[in-house]
Formats: sequence, C-alpha cells, structure tokens
Amino acid sequence: MRERKKRLLVTADFDKSFAVSHQEELKRRGIEMRMADPRKQSEEELIEAVGEWDAQAVIAGSETWSRRVLEACGGTLGCIVRCGTGYDQVDLEAATEQKIAVANTPGQNANAVAEMAFAHMIALKRKLKYYDNLVQKGGWGLSPALELTGKTVGLVGFGAVARKLSGLLSGFGCRILAYDVAYDREALERYQVIPAGLEEIYRESDVISIHVPLLPSTANLIGREAIKKMKDGVILINTSRGGILDIEALREGLDSGKVAGAGLDVHDTEPLPAGYPLLGRDNVILTPHAATSTREAVAHMVDASFARVYQYFARLPIDNQLNKI
Repeated sequence: MRERKKRLLVTADFDKSFAVSHQEELKRRGIEMRMADPRKQSEEELIEAVGEWDAQAVIAGSETWSRRVLEACGGTLGCIVRCGTGYDQVDLEAATEQKIAVANTPGQNANAVAEMAFAHMIALKRKLKYYDNLVQKGGWGLSPALELTGKTVGLVGFGAVARKLSGLLSGFGCRILAYDVAYDREALERYQVIPAGLEEIYRESDVISIHVPLLPSTANLIGREAIKKMKDGVILINTSRGGILDIEALREGLDSGKVAGAGLDVHDTEPLPAGYPLLGRDNVILTPHAATSTREAVAHMVDASFARVYQYFARLPIDNQLNKI
C-alpha cells in the first residue's frame, strides 16, 4: 500500500509572503502545502478543501471548525494548528474524538495586542476620535480630556498580553490591578502589579482591559451587574474575544454615562451586523479584529505554526497541544 503524501492546508488568512521562508524546509521534509481561499470558509467549503487536498495538517485562522466539519474530516485530518492564541472556534471535544491534535501559538502576538489595547486607552482618555471628528467637520474648540498618567488600570486576565500591557502602563505611573485564576508571581513583582479580585477591579479601576479567553465561565463576564459596580466614567477595552463583554449592557452604560468610553477590537459577530448599537459614537472606538495585524506578529505566529506542523509530521510532541489523543 502506497504511503500517503504529507500534505498541509493553510486556511489562515495571512499573506503568502509569510510562508515563503518555509518553502525550502517544507521541501526538505517532504511536505506539500496548499493555501486555501480565505473567502471560502463555510462548513461545506472547509470539508471540501481538506478532502480535495487530502490534508493531514491545517494551519487555521479564525474560521470555525465545528463538530460537523471535524467529523467529516476525521478520517483525513490529524492536526489543526491555530495561528494565534484563541481556539474557541475549534470544537476540542469533537477533535479529540476524531483523534485530531489541536495546538495554538500563544504569546507570539502579545506585543501587538498589548499595543492595540494601550492605543485604545490613550485615544479614549484623550478624546482623539471626538477631536478628529470635530475638526474634520469644520469645527473647533476644546472639551477637556483626561490623562492616563497616574490612573488605576484593571486587567481581567494576566497572561502574556496583559503582562506586556503592564510594561507599557508602568511608564505612565499607573496603578495596575490584575485578576487571574493563576498568577505569574515573578511577573507581578517585575511589573509592580497588584493581584486583585474582580469586585476590587470593578470598584477601583478608571480603565478596565479584558485579557481572558472566551469560555463558558467567561461568556458575558462583563455584563449589567459588573458594570453597575464600576466607577462612574470607567473606560472599557476588549482586545480578547467578543462575547466576554455584553454589548447591550455596554450600550446601556454608555447611554447613562456610567461608562465614559469603550474600545473594542473584537465583536460577537464579525463583520459587524447592520444596526450594530455602538456605531456613530465619539466615545467608542471600533477596530476590525486587527490587534494582531502587524507584520512582526504575523511573522512570529506563522513561524510558530509551521514549527508545530513540523513536529506533527515528525511524530514529535507538539508545542502547546490543547488536547490529548
């Protein structure tokens, strides 16, 4: 019986130039690669792409690998590497049942996401969107803003991104509180971050930034009750996952003035649906899930993704494997 060819399918939407540096290594290892059309990522299209190429490994982006897709691909596919940190788009239980290893590349985009969160903070504190809209429309005049310097910032989650963000904030003399289920104690000391419960973060923070994965335990974590407990004039930042921050509760907070501003890079539905309730507001900055879209971050994530694919085909332990098969 003839041995199957080693075949890799790339469904992640990154520029082909990022894969060029791996062509020689792929050839040396006998791995054939195909880059799928990122516009064709429905369940049927993913099943067809895997089957048509007879792909044993996939470098995945933000498309959804549902139970239906994984069951259909189970006889063919053996490994999915998520090019990024979040993996809520992959049904881990179904993947495990189909003996498909799933891995991610955490930490590779930490600088980029931390910078985006920080950019949202400083832009909202200094009313950059408001001022820009004013001048663009031919207006002029001052509406006093607030400085970020010396404020209390609460981090919901203290992983790689939050730690990088702490380093940026430390230069502004911010008091930084962080909540997590398990702390990196050395990082707490290095960045002079104070471990705190959620209630304390809600009560004391001028700015709250979300840095936890979307899990059943974190879905709508920041909702009406949480926002009620926050300081008047709080600013909320989410560069983690849509679904952690309840958008309707946020809208109510903005309308009442309880929330002074919000910066969201991630959303429940992407692209945004018609009638999205936060459009057209001077105190809300919306970006298109672009926090990781720097050439540096993409290069790091792509390199880490290929490294995990090489491990899979070499039958070595896969870094950051998320399930046991």
